[in-house]
Amino acid sequence: MASDFETTCIAISDLLTVNVPGMGAVTVHKLVPWDPAELVADGDRHLAVWPVADSPEVTEPLTLDSLNAVQTYRVLVWENAGVESSRQILDEQAASDFLQLQNDTRRMFHPFRTFANTWKVRYRGTAFPERPSTVRWFEMEITVDAALEFAGL
Repeated sequence: MASDFETTCIAISDLLTVNVPGMGAVTVHKLVPWDPAELVADGDRHLAVWPVADSPEVTEPLTLDSLNAVQTYRVLVWENAGVESSRQILDEQAASDFLQLQNDTRRMFHPFRTFANTWKVRYRGTAFPERPSTVRWFEMEITVDAALEFAGL
């Protein structure tokens, strides 16, 4: 049986790989955090989704037997950008295409989405690298509201 965190990571990655142009052939990583400073350019596009450890799950009552749990997830997308750093030449078209990929990904979370056992999914923001490197990436934060049922405990 999968945890609600795993179910949500799968739902987010499925939403993106099915609906965002350019995400159909990504290598998907679920549940485990990735650090943008340690990404490796291997020629593939990657998508990682995981629950955020430094942002605790917060709850509030819904009914006598359930809580609304607010959970935070990260969505990290990266690809090879080796030409940019090795020759110090900016590939403006590739950078433009990647920014469009970020826009298309962001649109999947606005207006509010629902899936799996969630009732509200919100886009919170995006981080980009400060300078060109061998890896082009963006990292999004997504907040998910999910009902936790406690009946029968």
